[in-house]
Amino acid sequence: MTWAGGEPHFDVKEAALTFQLNNIDTDQGSARVAVGAANTTVVASLAGSMVHFIDRRPDGSMAMTSVFSSERRQEKFRAVYSRTEYYAYDGPGFRSMPQVEQLYGYCAPLP
Repeated sequence: MTWAGGEPHFDVKEAALTFQLNNIDTDQGSARVAVGAANTTVVASLAGSMVHFIDRRPDGSMAMTSVFSSERRQEKFRAVYSRTEYYAYDGPGFRSMPQVEQLYGYCAPLP
């Protein structure tokens, strides 16, 4: 999503995103997310049949991955990844706008 003239504008594109969620402990509310060489602790929150993984950053940006379960045994689970960030800058010839992205697809447990 981008902003044009103060109004949101949505661009729909196909994209791929790969990362791993490890050490998931919803009782303690934590997990690790690994993207390439980066490995960060995130919040893991169980809500009904969903688990939300929330990555809050000191700069105010946030990413959340929601994984949806069902009653039957599945090899893949539906998932949604959402990310927001905003670096406020208003200077000559440029004014920053909030950046928002959302991807959806499937995730699968590793053996």
